[in-house]
Amino acid sequence: MQKSLPGLQKKYQTAITSIVNALTPQRLRLYPASLALMMFAVWLWSQLSAPGLIDSAKTIIGFDFSAFYTAGSFLLQGRLAQLYDPLLQLAFERALVAPALTDKFHYFVSPPFTVPLYVPFVLLGYLPGLFLWWGLGLLALAGSLHLLRNEMLKAESVSTLRLFLASFTFYPTLMWFFAAQSSALILLVYTLFFINLRRGRDFYAGLALGLLVYKPQLALGLGLLLLFKFRWRALLGAAVSAGAWVGAGFVFFPQVMIDYIRQSASMLRGSMGDIWVGQSLNEFSLLLLESSWKLGATALSVALVTLAVMALWLAWRRIDWQPGTRRWDFSFAATVALGLLISPHLYVYDVMLLILPVGIIWSYTPRGTRSRPLDHGPLLAWTALLYLVEFLYIYITRPQYMLMGAAIQVAPFVLLGWAWAVYQAGVEKA
Repeated sequence: MQKSLPGLQKKYQTAITSIVNALTPQRLRLYPASLALMMFAVWLWSQLSAPGLIDSAKTIIGFDFSAFYTAGSFLLQGRLAQLYDPLLQLAFERALVAPALTDKFHYFVSPPFTVPLYVPFVLLGYLPGLFLWWGLGLLALAGSLHLLRNEMLKAESVSTLRLFLASFTFYPTLMWFFAAQSSALILLVYTLFFINLRRGRDFYAGLALGLLVYKPQLALGLGLLLLFKFRWRALLGAAVSAGAWVGAGFVFFPQVMIDYIRQSASMLRGSMGDIWVGQSLNEFSLLLLESSWKLGATALSVALVTLAVMALWLAWRRIDWQPGTRRWDFSFAATVALGLLISPHLYVYDVMLLILPVGIIWSYTPRGTRSRPLDHGPLLAWTALLYLVEFLYIYITRPQYMLMGAAIQVAPFVLLGWAWAVYQAGVEKA
């Protein structure tokens, strides 16, 4: 066994070198931009080639926004108590796209206290509301990049606009836009959390993190970081903002909140939809074993998530709390990636949140080494693999699932490898 380790390490280094050598500066500039432009052109054609509010696949334009629009409309119509009835949501969305016909609908499953946020996007009608929603998301993305640039790249000449355009070469960013999801707003929350934590303003960092109470699964990793490092002021801030938001729900919509809590488990199960699109460790387990061995799927999920949480704890045991140092920054970046993996649900548009950790590690070598970004080694190779897998994961996973009712989802392990490479780069070069 010991003799085989050097051989494996040599093969690993050879593979890393081969990947990096294939990533010439010209290819790094041309291929991502070309792929993004092609995908955007196909999406735009799909939106314009069908009548009314549906695209060529008979899916409502801005499909996840349709759920937000439904929620805001129910509140304006005084029907909030009926919001979580799937049949009533279905009837509303069918009327929304009529006379076009489609069976592809997206149900609103977020907590009631979020509903007032969607009301402004309902007032002018569906399409104007969708464009306003896209505009808000684009502003949130640009704001996140601007804040990160000012924090990490003060002496560099790279513009926010360049970073903004570059972010759209990442497939999850495109999918956030196509789906009209809220991931860009979550990215802004992540960025505010990181910057405040880095500047020693723990309470304000916690206030930002607590805003994710409406999607708590995306706050798990960051919350565990605070717990493992005993950052009580940050945890207090998170409790304050989360409590205020939930409390407002009980003040203004008490019965709806109670109904939501009663129905939340069944709604979350139903919201998982096509399981083959999931990329978390939990969804890896379900994809692999749920159809043949449900108990085994649950056991594997618990085991993998437990190991990931233990890895997070062990990693931070080695890291002193020194915000702003390379080791701390890289460990935080790895924590974001690992936190996404331990989420019960991780859809492709939420992988967009990796823009933050990628920006953190890129800031240490913004001009690149040997005309290539990052460190011209494992980080660049793993980032390229992650980029490629995010484009191809559906084509890798869906055929397996359709043929066998099960699949091996490779994306979680590429993300795990990327997190490990990031962490090691911070520890080894600190």
